[in-house]
Amino acid sequence: HFSPGFDGGSDCVAVTNGSAMIGNSDQMALGGWVFPGGPNADSDTQFGGFFGFRNNEGADFYLLQLGDYKVEGRLKVPGGGEFTIVTAENSIISETWHHLALTYDGSNIILYIDGIEVGSTGAYGQITNEFLPFNIGRLIWQTTNFDLDGQVDEVSLWNLALTEQPVQDYMYAEIGRPSGRD
Repeated sequence: HFSPGFDGGSDCVAVTNGSAMIGNSDQMALGGWVFPGGPNADSDTQFGGFFGFRNNEGADFYLLQLGDYKVEGRLKVPGGGEFTIVTAENSIISETWHHLALTYDGSNIILYIDGIEVGSTGAYGQITNEFLPFNIGRLIWQTTNFDLDGQVDEVSLWNLALTEQPVQDYMYAEIGRPSGRD
């Protein structure tokens, strides 16, 4: 069992060519447990990257902590299709475990927090770049590293869309929970 902690510095986990799993697919999902730590991000250089793909050119599928404890989920595909969900303030709580999931079914992206849908928007297209790393604990925008101050656990990537019930099933699966996350 491995539950990496990140200190907001340069540590992260990267799975080489992880986007090959979702490349050229119109169904995908990612999810996992997050434990945001430290002070609230109050500027864009302090946002915390939970996990996903980001290359700023048409291969984005990620979950990111914004200021005021908001969560951003995004799908960006070649040809200019960019689809974003941003939750309300205080959607997550510092130093508390939350389960996040972002799913894409070819028509919509849907964001779940703790197994409950908190936002959706219409979306279309496919990520065609199969050579991007799947990053955990960091997302990069232009020259800024969004390094996470906190922990993540049980991060998953699927090449199929998940609906609410499978999201909840994975959320409650006993895969070796870290202490304090019951």
